[in-house]
Amino acid sequence: MKKYFFLFLSISMLSACSVYKSTVRKQFESSSPERVTSTSLVTEKPSGDCETLGPARAWIQKEFPSNKAELLISENDLEVWKQIDSEGHILIQSFRLTTEGTESCQKTFRDEATWDRSSDSYLSLL
Repeated sequence: MKKYFFLFLSISMLSACSVYKSTVRKQFESSSPERVTSTSLVTEKPSGDCETLGPARAWIQKEFPSNKAELLISENDLEVWKQIDSEGHILIQSFRLTTEGTESCQKTFRDEATWDRSSDSYLSLL
C-alpha cells in the first residue's frame, strides 16, 4: 500500500511541474538570445595555449579540477583557476563560454612573484 502511495505521490508531483511546459518559458527561451548580451566576444586573446573544448570535456574539467587548484574568478561566462605544480610554477587555467563552445586557456608563470607582477594585466585580457 505504501509503495503505491509513494508512486502516486511522485507521479503527481512530477506532473504538477508545469514550468517546463509553460508558454511563458517558451517565449523567454525564444527571445532571450536577443536580450542577453555576453562579454565573451572579446577580440584580443590572452597569451598562452587556448583551445575550444566540447561540452563533455569542458564539464569534466570545470567540475572536477585538481585538488590543488584554487578558484580565482567565478563569473557567468568565465572561470579562472590557479594551481601550483611540484616545481613551484603557477598554472593559470581559464574557461570562457563562447558561441562555439567553451574556450580553455592555460598559461604557466615561473613563480609566485612573476604571477603577482603580471596577474592584473593577464586577467584583464580574459
